Amino acid sequence: MAEAGKSLGYNEQALRMCIDGTDGDKVWGRVFSMRLSRPVDFVDLSDFVMKMDAMMDIQNFPQAFQRKRAFRVSAGRHREEHILAATEGEAMPEAEVEAAQGSRATLVVRVLTRQNASWQGHVAVPGRTGVLEFSSELGFVEIVLSMLRG
Repeated sequence: MAEAGKSLGYNEQALRMCIDGTDGDKVWGRVFSMRLSRPVDFVDLSDFVMKMDAMMDIQNFPQAFQRKRAFRVSAGRHREEHILAATEGEAMPEAEVEAAQGSRATLVVRVLTRQNASWQGHVAVPGRTGVLEFSSELGFVEIVLSMLRG
């Protein structure tokens, strides 16, 4: 597991997004990563963003450019407890992460920075060349939805 302040390698920072189902713009599935000790389920893209943001806050990587204010502390604490449990213990082996596949699609997400209270990074499809860059969570969501439609 990544320690606070320890730099992660390129493969270690990847989030493997296994999309198991879609219904219109609703997308659900699981996330595998060497940053986690077990997969994390998500029920929609908003849930994915919230849970992965909580993981990045707990691990302090990538470090947030600024701290977000929370007005609903109880919801945040519950979400963080769920993610905290998935970040404790031994990291998932790289082979397990690489083998994970979604029923509908599999994407590799790398959040490289978190500036201006948002994400910057890129999305790739395993087995294909090229990446699509995003500069915000909304840009990330648009990329995922367009990949699923196309």
